[in-house]
Amino acid sequence: MSASLVLLSLILMVLLFTGYYVFRLVSARREFTRRQGRQSALGGKDAGSLSPPLMSARAQEATRATAEVRLHDAPLGLRRISQEPIFVRKRKDGQTTVQLEKRPATPLRYVLDPVIRHVLEQVVARADSDYGKAWSVLAEEDDEGRLRLTRLD
Repeated sequence: MSASLVLLSLILMVLLFTGYYVFRLVSARREFTRRQGRQSALGGKDAGSLSPPLMSARAQEATRATAEVRLHDAPLGLRRISQEPIFVRKRKDGQTTVQLEKRPATPLRYVLDPVIRHVLEQVVARADSDYGKAWSVLAEEDDEGRLRLTRLD
């Protein structure tokens, strides 16, 4: 009698455990599809992408028209890294973060590719000389290969 009771308890625990995780999986799937539907309703370029566009072309042009822009003649090769502008921010405490394309912002010290890191360090050095201790910039190359730094704050 007690062996069958233990077996029944074990089966009940397995069913409850499985049911709980099936419920969590279904809830997560529902939340994912709800967010994806909300994103496509907001007008994202790619309905399958998980992140909205960083900045519309219209907003970029408005920012460029009102923001301080500096050009540097020495080519760095930013186009090898990204075809889109690269967002770089340096805080007062010295921490520098970079955002390439639609990837999340990452501290510069965690960029492991030596070529990308070298180019980004050159961008940071030029922005430091132009803007001082704390700044936010969009870095891009123009058609002539010059570095264009657009200060955002």
